[in-house]
Amino acid sequence: MGQTVKAAEHEGQLSIYALSEIGEVLVHGGFQRKFPRIKLSVVSARGNELVSRIMAERRAEKFLVDVVSMGNVSPQRFIRAKR
Repeated sequence: MGQTVKAAEHEGQLSIYALSEIGEVLVHGGFQRKFPRIKLSVVSARGNELVSRIMAERRAEKFLVDVVSMGNVSPQRFIRAKR
């Protein structure tokens, strides 16, 4: 984990796409106190909205998200899209 934290501190930001309730916990939790050198950017939405956003970003050749947390059904859209 040390290398991951160092890399995030070097970049200066961690971008997370998460389900609404998880995003709220991250924003109001202790992340910023524990890692003050890493700016936390959280996009909270429903799983299907997150999938649509990520797919649109990928089509535009943008790789903006570092971590994704969503339900167990939404990722199947990624698998189907690859066919």
